[in-house]
Amino acid sequence: MDRDEKFKKELEPRIEWLRKEEKYIEAFFFLSVALEKELTKLIELYEMHHARLAKNNKRRLNLQNYRKTRYRVMMLGQLKDYLAIFIGEGNLIRELDYFIKLRNDCVHRILDHSVTSLDDEVKKNLNRYYRLIYWLYRRQIKLLSSANKSLARKAKI
Repeated sequence: MDRDEKFKKELEPRIEWLRKEEKYIEAFFFLSVALEKELTKLIELYEMHHARLAKNNKRRLNLQNYRKTRYRVMMLGQLKDYLAIFIGEGNLIRELDYFIKLRNDCVHRILDHSVTSLDDEVKKNLNRYYRLIYWLYRRQIKLLSSANKSLARKAKI
């Protein structure tokens, strides 16, 4: 079972159950896993896109190899910083910053805040989270569409 199937089969039902039980902090941790997964997918698409651009100009570029040798596992903040190289500082990066800050509050400062206030904060920001995931999907679709057009042009030649 690959990661997408595992997420759909095991994590999505658990997230829904936690939300129904109003255990938003716990659901938020699983949502963080989903965000990390989608960020990694988007980064891989940008790496392939830039490799394709370099190849079109008779150059070689293997950003995936560089990333995997430099960072065995990238944390959420590192993924955000690496993504910013491709897309610059914009709304998506600001939303990622907000999400990471909220996640850090839940992880590192849970004993400094009341659990209820953190739960309310997470509950209030779930729509922001889903908008962020939507933005990631939209960029993935854009890159995949670009790759398809490129392949279609090459097929005509």
